[in-house]
Amino acid sequence: GFGSKKMVALHLIGAFLSALYMTRVVLVVFFGRLNPEQMRAQESPAVMWAPLAILAVLAAGVGFIALSYTGDYKGFAGFMEPGHHFEVEGWLLGVSLALALGAFAGGWLTYHRNAISHSALAHRFGDAHRTLVNKYYLDEIYQWVIDHVVLVTARLVALFDRVVINDTGVDGPADSVRMSALKVRVLQTGYLFTYGAAMALGVVALVLIWWIFLT
Repeated sequence: GFGSKKMVALHLIGAFLSALYMTRVVLVVFFGRLNPEQMRAQESPAVMWAPLAILAVLAAGVGFIALSYTGDYKGFAGFMEPGHHFEVEGWLLGVSLALALGAFAGGWLTYHRNAISHSALAHRFGDAHRTLVNKYYLDEIYQWVIDHVVLVTARLVALFDRVVINDTGVDGPADSVRMSALKVRVLQTGYLFTYGAAMALGVVALVLIWWIFLT
């Protein structure tokens, strides 16, 4: 279908770009001119290069255990044999190899022979070059989301937590009890004349109420 053709085309483009990138890495790193600021570069400690060396040996030797050498050992690439629902498409294999060789040739002409000016290509395809240099602007998108979505949401949640949850829900009852106690405590003075005056005022108030209702 159309979707499968698009996926094949995208994979072929990825294969071409991967081959071009690896060609550039090899030519620039191993055969390129050493920059002045890199003249004093020193070897990394063993804790860094030893794992890389082990991975390099395994990557170089893994192909030998993929093949079948005896009848008992089929190799982990045995799924490529007939009867394992795997079929090699000749045209796809040829196109992939052609793209890889083309990428290698283009990288060699660009980064080793300088026959192709990558500066001129960057100038001609300025928008695409800026997009690639800025890594598809993913960092800018992430930063915008953090500044305008994550931090704003966090501030709103913090405000709700402080005003509604903490100040009202948790501290509110305690503050109301404390304020009520501060106002009620003035009624308890410990002086007899205060209590007597309060009782007298209460009696006068009762008399007035009784007189008003009777008249």
